[in-house]
Amino acid sequence: MKISNLDRFTKTPNYREIFALANKADISNDVIHHLIEKGSDFAYLFEKELINAPKSLRAIPKGNINEVLHLSDIRVAWDDTYKLCNQLLKEGGTTSDVRSLILQFAGKTDDFISKSLSTITQQEKLFGTLSKEQIGNITNEFKYLLK
Repeated sequence: MKISNLDRFTKTPNYREIFALANKADISNDVIHHLIEKGSDFAYLFEKELINAPKSLRAIPKGNINEVLHLSDIRVAWDDTYKLCNQLLKEGGTTSDVRSLILQFAGKTDDFISKSLSTITQQEKLFGTLSKEQIGNITNEFKYLLK
């Protein structure tokens, strides 16, 4: 059930501050990933309170990790998911069906982020800062989670 009647965000809450306060974390070297994208064509299906809730946000380190994990791997997977959403609607699916598909995919991205970051962190403790190629090799091991 929607809490808000807003179709589009008129003002985005300070989700970085929300995340930092909820997690008692210094996020100055992180970008904050929304498990449900706030800027998608389907964002209107979700209340802004859910999209910006601490449980819906993940910190991803800036730099190579963000570029590979967030801006490439997750971006491509979301684009594929949005194609499925549009296809579902064309074939007679409802916005409720689309909402369910997006929530399911958000859970998959959460698993992907968690497993990828855990492995990247372990490898960086052993070998120091990883290259984009090394990070990509790690995230490739977990892309099956995005299917």
